[in-house]
Amino acid sequence: MKAPHQTLLTRYSPIVSTALGVAAIMSLTASPLPAATIFYTGIQADDSGTGFGTVLNLLTLQNNTSEWGSALYNTLGAIDTLGDAKPNSRIQTVAAMAGPLYNITSGNFGIIFNIAESANQKEVVLNDFSLRFYTNPSNLTVYFDATYTAPVGGLNLVEVGSGTGNAGFLFSVSFTPTEAANFFSNPNNSVGGYVLQSKPITQTSGGQENFFIASMPESAHMPEPSSSLLGLFGACMLCGMRRRR
Repeated sequence: MKAPHQTLLTRYSPIVSTALGVAAIMSLTASPLPAATIFYTGIQADDSGTGFGTVLNLLTLQNNTSEWGSALYNTLGAIDTLGDAKPNSRIQTVAAMAGPLYNITSGNFGIIFNIAESANQKEVVLNDFSLRFYTNPSNLTVYFDATYTAPVGGLNLVEVGSGTGNAGFLFSVSFTPTEAANFFSNPNNSVGGYVLQSKPITQTSGGQENFFIASMPESAHMPEPSSSLLGLFGACMLCGMRRRR
């Protein structure tokens, strides 16, 4: 049997009203400045219905019409699932990501957005979603947030395959060298996920939407913004030199 990450690589084509819950929601509005970047690759993973037992699930949301929520640490170090987030939402550690079934590193860190809606409604609209990276496990220091920003009107996506796990749309997470070194050096560092109430997933019909960590094929990596600008500058310079000749 193939390990889950190997299969992916070969087949890519209740609001909580407690004080702690309120504090966790408020912390989202005062989150750190984003550092790492998240890109939509346009790649689909089409392994269907393998379930949560084979994926590193971060966030499961479920509601009619629209969905938002989070699975993040509260001030006491426990995981709060807020909004439409379900109990099978998790915070994942570097140790879990580095396990032999997944081998997730800073170089192949991806997120799959899995849609599991009803038979009559297969399309949803994804707006922004974010990841929160924690360091210093003794006091759960928030290191940085990374956010995917959807185009105006959101990203319309139609369910791939069926069921939960290993089927969906691939997003690439790109780290700076400093972020990668600091976060992945400690096996107890961790990451959680959230979707803001102001930027919910829409057109839902009561099924589940899931975000989970997955390794990416090399071809799916997106260039860092600085690299893209450097390449464009070089092309312009070359064009100018040719015109002078």
